[in-house]
Amino acid sequence: MELYNHARDGIFMPQVFDAKPSKSAFSSPASPLRTDQNSRESFTPASPIHGRDWQRRTAIDPHPIDLFTKPVSPPPPSATRRRSVMTLLSHLTVSSAAQTIPSIHDSTMRSSVVTSGLNSLRSVGSRPTAVFQGPWMATAISRPALPSMEQARTGATLVDSPTAAHEQPEVVENTARQANAKKILQDAVAATGPRQNWTRQEISAIYYQPLLELAHQASLVHRRFHSPGEVQLCTLMNIKTGGCTEDCSYCAQATRYQKGTGLEAKRVESVESVLAAARTAKENGSTRFCMGAAWRDMRGRKNSLKNITEMVKGVKAMGMEVCVTLGMIDAEQAKQLKEAGLTAYNHNVDTSREFYPSIITTRSYDERLKTLSNVRDAGINVCSGGILGLGESSEDRVGLLHTVSTLPSHPESFPVNALVPIKGTPLGDTTPIAFTSMLRTIATARIVMPATIIRIAAGRKTMSEEKQALCFMAGANAIFTGEKMLTTDCNGWDEDSAMFGRWGLEPMKSFDKKPVESAGDIEAGKI
Repeated sequence: MELYNHARDGIFMPQVFDAKPSKSAFSSPASPLRTDQNSRESFTPASPIHGRDWQRRTAIDPHPIDLFTKPVSPPPPSATRRRSVMTLLSHLTVSSAAQTIPSIHDSTMRSSVVTSGLNSLRSVGSRPTAVFQGPWMATAISRPALPSMEQARTGATLVDSPTAAHEQPEVVENTARQANAKKILQDAVAATGPRQNWTRQEISAIYYQPLLELAHQASLVHRRFHSPGEVQLCTLMNIKTGGCTEDCSYCAQATRYQKGTGLEAKRVESVESVLAAARTAKENGSTRFCMGAAWRDMRGRKNSLKNITEMVKGVKAMGMEVCVTLGMIDAEQAKQLKEAGLTAYNHNVDTSREFYPSIITTRSYDERLKTLSNVRDAGINVCSGGILGLGESSEDRVGLLHTVSTLPSHPESFPVNALVPIKGTPLGDTTPIAFTSMLRTIATARIVMPATIIRIAAGRKTMSEEKQALCFMAGANAIFTGEKMLTTDCNGWDEDSAMFGRWGLEPMKSFDKKPVESAGDIEAGKI
């Protein structure tokens, strides 16, 4: 009997590739199906069988399989065996065949379906898929199992089967790949300081580690380079709302989406109002004050830049770190901000270079990198991260991490944003990113950029305290707190203060020094 399975649009259809059905073979459940080579039997079911779990794509074996051609002998005692969960029932009629296999639970295995109507059944070889149960039973077996069937035992209920390891090069290759990925992770965790020569393949190997193991290893790195119980409180103020000429698909401040978002553009806030907000933030425990303006760049904005430098000086005088995000700036503008005492400049790269054009067309990826270069050359700390949930793939998140971790110097700050969909923007109906992707990105960032401050930014409002705690354990050590975060809601100071108390966290003190450059500078007793 030769059968083959197809998956097309949720329909499961056994098909026959050999002789026409023998009426005598299927006339009754008592009629045995002869398996000698001269009288192979097969059948065609009366109707397609609809599976419930075929919505996911299933790999298809393009070749029919001749399963039973001659009697078999018992396997040699020394044969390698693998436990299987298969039980094949004999005496299956055509009408019963049309009712079996209601669902398939392993859609990743290349398989052929064996519908049993046999008195003499063979042991099925290595890598079986799940058993499908119904009024009768059928089983999916993987192609690598078939060479070993010559050695299988005869019997209706078979538990052990030979494993043809040499017939499975993909298993050997996968094992070697896993071993290599594990070594990459171990070497990264053991590094004594930051490195900028990561390959994308190395970061990918780290990113795809089992999640709990990845988070654990990231926690070890975090404890070597940072105080694990300290989290910095940052407050972000929108000093100029709306009216931006860019087309960032996620942003409510773009002029072109104003009709849908209903956000009204406002002029730059006064120096006095900004400093008053900074004082409130400090009184509530924030040690870093950030100011954002919805501009493409600072060209032709001399008066605005002058006011912003006054804001920077005022916040700096309060003993707080001060950060601004003003769009693209040139070398001269960066120099003026540095002279005013600016601690850091934020300019996110958002996502991978490959996915970036799908989100923004009015500013190139290289223009973003040029701004970061101008900031670095001026002696200002770099704050650059990304937004998760834009519709990107996991490989795009790997690409984002590769971009920032291979800059000439790692950014001192890496904000991780989860997209907050805003109605009226092109991404307004986007499904929120899974928390596991957020955690995996944070953990990988901690390993590849061990000295960087990792900030949980937009989207934290939707995370439970338990999820936030996992992020802190995996390497995040800064959050944005206060009334608002630009145009989205933010966890309040009182709420975060209570959370810190419950989890035993302490606010990080303000500092304007470089992060720890080497784990060798940390006393072993403090790790």
